[in-house]
Amino acid sequence: MKIRLADVLRIEGSGIEDALYTFALQTHFDFLICDVRQDPLFAVEFDGPTHREQAQEARDAKKDALCARFDLPLLRINTNHLLKKYNKASLLQWIISAWELQKAFNAAQALGQIPAEEDFDPIMLWHSGKTLEEIHPHWIGLRPRLHIEKLHKKGRLPVGHTCSVTFTDDRENYRGIELIDVGADQVVCVESAMREQRFPLYLGDLFREVLTALLYDKFIDFFQTGGGSVAPTIVSERLQVIKQRYRLAGRFCAPTAVNFSMSSADWLNPRLRNKSGPGSVQ
Repeated sequence: MKIRLADVLRIEGSGIEDALYTFALQTHFDFLICDVRQDPLFAVEFDGPTHREQAQEARDAKKDALCARFDLPLLRINTNHLLKKYNKASLLQWIISAWELQKAFNAAQALGQIPAEEDFDPIMLWHSGKTLEEIHPHWIGLRPRLHIEKLHKKGRLPVGHTCSVTFTDDRENYRGIELIDVGADQVVCVESAMREQRFPLYLGDLFREVLTALLYDKFIDFFQTGGGSVAPTIVSERLQVIKQRYRLAGRFCAPTAVNFSMSSADWLNPRLRNKSGPGSVQ
């Protein structure tokens, strides 16, 4: 805890500007994670409410720049990464666990134990266990989706699937909406966001899983109380607003009362159309 940046990053003789050099001498990481040889693996910063202030944002930008300059992965987390549990794990635990699995996967691939063309996907990895959470600990949307499908087969829901639309902004932060039809002209919907991380793990699929978990919580409340639904046109209008500001990252949609008639090209913000789509989160 509280390790000075200058004691982690090789700033001596690096040629960085004076302002960043002084900042590294005066500033600390909240947490530094090292291997058994005490070599740095990555840093973790807890961003509380004060990190929305302009002065703190400027300090955060300097710390981000230094980590990028010296190639040190950095996770920025808040209370939501620690308290909310998904398959009995926090988002921070999910990210670090998936990162460890990815390292093991890459090592096995380098040894020829896994085909070179195989892509790493922590959600689809199978583990030994008795419960869904033990067998697929990283697939946090699995149980909610299975329950929704079961309710549909019993005739208690008009559809057995959810629909999601995700976007990215200029900083590669994720934003998205997930919804489900629950009756005639009734939709339960959630909207959320996840910040881009300077970390060597793709988090786009995790964001969609989080959307499903959030929607499921709201859906269960609707199922128990009958409240919380909106008209499909409200969701369509909200999507129109979002697509003007951000670029489309993905759509996972089956038939729904919400209007998805536009093509992928139509969804893209004109000023962003020439930009490449989102890749791995760094």
